[in-house]
Amino acid sequence: MEKLLIRLFSFSFGKLKFQNFFKKIYSLSLRGLNYGNLGFGEENVIAFVASQAILEGSQTAIFDVGANIGEYSELLLKYFSNSKLIYAFEPAPKTFETLSKNSKINLVSKHNIGFGSSEGELKLYKESANSPLASVFQRNYNGVIFEEYDLVRIETIDDFCKKNNIFEILFLKIDVEGFEMEVINGALEMIKSGKIRFLQFEFGGTQIHSRTFFKDFWDLLSPFFKINKILVDGLEELKTYDERLEIYSYSNFLCILK
Repeated sequence: MEKLLIRLFSFSFGKLKFQNFFKKIYSLSLRGLNYGNLGFGEENVIAFVASQAILEGSQTAIFDVGANIGEYSELLLKYFSNSKLIYAFEPAPKTFETLSKNSKINLVSKHNIGFGSSEGELKLYKESANSPLASVFQRNYNGVIFEEYDLVRIETIDDFCKKNNIFEILFLKIDVEGFEMEVINGALEMIKSGKIRFLQFEFGGTQIHSRTFFKDFWDLLSPFFKINKILVDGLEELKTYDERLEIYSYSNFLCILK
């Protein structure tokens, strides 16, 4: 099929008058590959993880890192009846207040901290209260400059687990606007000892600000996990690294312990 398409369209390759056409095809292809489709397939991932937990009889912790006001934790509660196993982490003070008042997740364990590769304090920039786009990187997002910030407390997942006697994590979901690699580096003890069964991370435009490549995730995680791209109706396993995976448009990936 690919060779046939190349023969059919080769007359137009690299020519100025066809650039707008190919740009439209490229944008459409990205949508088809589930890049830039906000939230598409995430609930199916939760359902998949829940089904695996039932099969294995797992009763281990679930971490919602970057919980914002609790919408993802609400989804988790649809599939995991034991809410005491769900931990929601949100470092922004005002956003955490809203999270704490979310009556739909009363029994979820909520913590006003962020995670990183080391303990300390960081500036968390925002463009508005309860911002789902808050980031440790001072961004210019569609012309909006993130100038306001909160000083937030940062711990590591490894240290948090030790302090709270958490020996395994069934599902670690990370949505921290470009800081994903730092969060993962703070969980390496748990990862290397095979104590995290499923790990979901976001890759997109915020990785431009953090100067992170998809290859960084691949090199760190692929020795321990099968890495899958989350699609609307399932998972596509990535067998090998390819430079064409360096797409800085929002997408989510699920890592499954080997």
